[in-house]
Amino acid sequence: MINSFKSGLFYSVIGKYGNMLIQLLVNAVLSRMLSPEDHGVLAIMMVFIVFFQMLSDMGFGPAIIQNKELDSEDITALFNFSVIFSLFLAVLFGLSGYGISYIYRSKIYIPISWLLSIAVLFNGLLTVPNSVLLKEKNFKSVNIRILLSSIIGGLVGIVLAFLDFKVYALAYSTITTAFVNFIITFKVAKITNKYNFKFSAVKKIWGFSKNQFGFSFLNYFSRNADNILIGRFMGASMLGNYSKAYQLLMLPTNVFTRVIVPVLQPVLSDYENNVLFIRNFYYKVLHFLFLIGLPLSVFLSVSAKEIIYFVFGRQWNLAIEPFAILSLTVWTQMVYGSIAAIYQSRNKTKHLL
Repeated sequence: MINSFKSGLFYSVIGKYGNMLIQLLVNAVLSRMLSPEDHGVLAIMMVFIVFFQMLSDMGFGPAIIQNKELDSEDITALFNFSVIFSLFLAVLFGLSGYGISYIYRSKIYIPISWLLSIAVLFNGLLTVPNSVLLKEKNFKSVNIRILLSSIIGGLVGIVLAFLDFKVYALAYSTITTAFVNFIITFKVAKITNKYNFKFSAVKKIWGFSKNQFGFSFLNYFSRNADNILIGRFMGASMLGNYSKAYQLLMLPTNVFTRVIVPVLQPVLSDYENNVLFIRNFYYKVLHFLFLIGLPLSVFLSVSAKEIIYFVFGRQWNLAIEPFAILSLTVWTQMVYGSIAAIYQSRNKTKHLL
């Protein structure tokens, strides 16, 4: 178990840290090329993309990892269901652009919604093959895929920004990342292509997935209500500044929890009934997160001005104050971000919900 965790952690460090570095560099470039309003428009759209991505997952991801009774035919059936549902959600996302444009009083959201519906489609198709790789503890493939898709998507965004595509540069970058991510994952996971719609496959994981979905649904609104309200009442420009602050706030959280959490459930799921082992192991993880998180929160809050100017440039001065305030929550964000994996590994998504 320890070897699996160390191996997973090693590749997770490479994938997540590499991805964060790439995103930070791309954001640093694009922040100087595009306006806060451009970033604000995409920030509003990303709120809805994340929502539709959560819908397309349906709780299937962690359920596939946890369930030990699924065979190859079950996986194929679950993938086929995800294809139909993802197509439905992509069309629904495109149509939702008309409602979003009415709420935020701008026609730009209509073409952007139809464009980003492609990303919604590929993110939905990614759920089952990605879960298969995690279930097999194939952390190497998962994280190399993340790096490649981020690099290609980032380059597309920068090139299009140079060509003055404005907010569309960000949209095409998002689509490219989702497309490359899916293509690589599907090929590596080797899911068979055949007509198979066994409802028994859904029944096997439904008890787990419905509670996981309920948790994800509630968690989504607790995480995104701020973006929805700021965009509606204060405008895209203010949301652009706020989203930059929040994006930078989540960086240290992602540096630690996004490395540890993807490895926790696949590894600890083998010890589902060994409560003492999981508890002792998780206490060690918490000790590490507290040790790093508390002093980091203070440092980021005190150094907010210098950090914002260094990473994004002086045009983002309105992001300084929200970043200084939000930074004080870094330690709680780090701890909270690791909890779900423990409930999942204990097959306790009802309690998680």
